[in-house]
Amino acid sequence: MTGDTEELLEIARQAVAEADNKLTRAVVATAIRGQRIPLSSDTLTQLMAQLREQQRKNQLVEADRS
Repeated sequence: MTGDTEELLEIARQAVAEADNKLTRAVVATAIRGQRIPLSSDTLTQLMAQLREQQRKNQLVEADRS
């Protein structure tokens, strides 16, 4: 993963957290483009896949703890 991708993921994670954990393309795209960072549809799709996978893993960990 490139540094650019990691930066985009961090912006996206923060935006999702601020949006009550609503992981949507609109939330992520608005946050990234709001930083004046160009974002292609393909890149957004890749970011969403990574974020959803991380979210799924986090939910599994939380379920294991209870």
